[in-house]
Amino acid sequence: MPDVRLHAETLDRGRWDPHGDPLLHGIASLIAAHRLREVSCLYAFIRFEPAPLANDEPEDVGLTVAGAPLACEPEWLPAVEQFGEGIFFRFRPEALAEWLERPALRRHAGQIAGGVAAWERARRERDLPAGRAGHWERTRPEYMMADSLGPVSA
Repeated sequence: MPDVRLHAETLDRGRWDPHGDPLLHGIASLIAAHRLREVSCLYAFIRFEPAPLANDEPEDVGLTVAGAPLACEPEWLPAVEQFGEGIFFRFRPEALAEWLERPALRRHAGQIAGGVAAWERARRERDLPAGRAGHWERTRPEYMMADSLGPVSA
């Protein structure tokens, strides 16, 4: 199996939840990736402007910061390839919907959205670009949950 780039299996629920733990009720399945290839490419870095999302406009995906030019027209970017393993969670849609309706979660999400709105106002007051809709995409609770869960390196 040395040339395989991905080897994964859906784990039998009896292996990871043998007693039907209520805390695991919201997980539909676990997938064990025994061999996983990950390639990461650094194309920009900035502290406050998040990287563009796949659904952003194509022109937004270009280099977002000015740096030392690699060439007149760069044809490469620094990247790293690594192999590892991992566990992937698939949540029950009903459990996720119930979680999203929790009052405490809704209050917390409102506080985060208020912080983003304040940040945008402060930038506009200084005649700076206030970003794009991608900020709001990243304040969605399900996005923050997924971002917080993975990937994790040991």
